[in-house]
Amino acid sequence: MQRYLVGLGLVFICLLSARASAQNQFSYYCDPLHAYYPTVQTCPTQWREVAAVAQPQPSQTQASGVSAIEAAFHKGLVERSAWEAWDASLTGDTRAGADYWASHRSIANPGTCAAPTGISPTPAWTAGCLESKARLDPNDIQRKSDPNYRRGWNSYNPAAVSASAQQSGAPVNILAARPGPDQAETERLAEEKRRRDAAAAQAAEKLAAAEAEKRADAEQGYKVVTIPDIRLDYDEMNESSRVIVTGYYSNLGQVAVLTQGGENRVYIDASLLPRDVRREILDCTGCYVTLWAHPGCTLTLYNQPSHAPCLIADKLKRGPYGSG
Repeated sequence: MQRYLVGLGLVFICLLSARASAQNQFSYYCDPLHAYYPTVQTCPTQWREVAAVAQPQPSQTQASGVSAIEAAFHKGLVERSAWEAWDASLTGDTRAGADYWASHRSIANPGTCAAPTGISPTPAWTAGCLESKARLDPNDIQRKSDPNYRRGWNSYNPAAVSASAQQSGAPVNILAARPGPDQAETERLAEEKRRRDAAAAQAAEKLAAAEAEKRADAEQGYKVVTIPDIRLDYDEMNESSRVIVTGYYSNLGQVAVLTQGGENRVYIDASLLPRDVRREILDCTGCYVTLWAHPGCTLTLYNQPSHAPCLIADKLKRGPYGSG
């Protein structure tokens, strides 16, 4: 009986040895990094299964050199993959704006997200363009300064990213092994993105509103001038003249005055403004406003010199012209 048990033990040991030998008959080679596992722990593409060979142990200097190259390469590939994943999650005008910046940022004169050449951007388009620029600017700095990072960035392969999992027992691909942020970090990043998107959309809307306002004013014959312009040209102006002027507005009772400091002033008749606007500026002293106006008032009614420049206000708003 004892001999029988010893024989069974030897058979079991032989089976284990055979299984271990079968498992060790293959090695895994990373083509982009020209190295075997575990010399490098991750690979940006599929690991290639090759017949097992004895691998020399790298020296400490070699190991540190490979590690530095690998780290830069992996960083470039991972960040390119992250940008591509973000871009793929977009739709419509937001995606179009993001792709515009990605494809134009390396040319000599890429233009801006606010005023792209040959494009009439929507708020969503501008938001996508601005977000794409914010994400790609740091990557572009590293791309231009680190050749290993650039090599990783340019090695991105959509087919490799979407490939199926490695065969059982193979080292894990870098893209599959990359850990994601925890839930709190994901929510924080998502909230930051929502705020950036909202701010970009708001800025784009204000810009679009200001441009639309300028076009409408030009169609109605309004011309942007300064108070000194009005004082110099007042004698040549008539009731059909339409001007847009900014300055510091002060209500003097029956008449108001618009100034730009010193003697640069014109008188304003605000009686034709809507009641709610007149009520808003009733106690105004030095309020900075934009005024749409035309000549035609007579200051003799207010005991002022008749030749003093006087404008009838058509419209008034607080703030500079073109601020949306």
